Amino acid sequence: MGKKNSKEAKALRKAKVQAKRNKFNNPVPRPKEYVKHFGYVPNEPRFYNAAIAWSNSQMNLALRTKEQIVSYVKEGIEEGYVNPIGTRSGKQVVYISCFRTGDYSISNEVNEMTFDLSSAKEEKSFYAIRHIEDIGSGLGLSFNNKKFELNAPFYFPLNTFMVPVDSLDKLPDKAPTDKELVSLGKQEESVQAMNEHELDNLLCASNESELRENYEFNENGLIIEEFNGKDGEVLYQPKKKEETWLKCTLSMPFMVVDKGIMFPQKEQMETYNIHNGGAN
Repeated sequence: MGKKNSKEAKALRKAKVQAKRNKFNNPVPRPKEYVKHFGYVPNEPRFYNAAIAWSNSQMNLALRTKEQIVSYVKEGIEEGYVNPIGTRSGKQVVYISCFRTGDYSISNEVNEMTFDLSSAKEEKSFYAIRHIEDIGSGLGLSFNNKKFELNAPFYFPLNTFMVPVDSLDKLPDKAPTDKELVSLGKQEESVQAMNEHELDNLLCASNESELRENYEFNENGLIIEEFNGKDGEVLYQPKKKEETWLKCTLSMPFMVVDKGIMFPQKEQMETYNIHNGGAN
């Protein structure tokens, strides 16, 4: 009898099959605020208490309501999402990507999908926690592209903010207005403003016309705001214009359909055409 057909080999194969069956008999529980879990979602901390979840070899995605995000962080479900380095302000933050959904009308001309946000009667916000190890590039940490693609789908710098842990309960429930999005950007800036050396570099690298286009001026020149840092350090940030803020903040729209999730074309997001049209 060959080794592949030995009693030991058969028993091992049987045990492996049973282990796989047992795994798929234990999906993550569906929370009270449930929208859709696509296929089998394992009972792992990454997916706990997620209204929308998807897990396969290409993508791990968990989208939560504001209440679910607050509960998830408060209960300390897993490690890795609170910035271990901290911020210059001394506040602990969580990296949050903002999403919104509603009954949008969609046009698909020349293979370019465009969302008409003005068509939605009621929109709701959902959020994804971004783990430091997954988005480490740019944070001074090691970066693994495969882990980024797997664990940080639909991540864009424009829709991701550093949110202080003690401010998570202030996230919008409904689709954020432009004013609320700008507030998220300003909050991030206040906890991680520039030191004096970085401010000097910014001013040296920019000409006056660029500064006047993006920042506010008064009779004394460029308006530079000051913030309190750790250990008494003073931090600085040139004051952006409101229209500048709207170019660098967004909540990404999506729609849940039977077989997946639909997002607008990347080009539409990059041209900042998915804001609320100046809502207050």
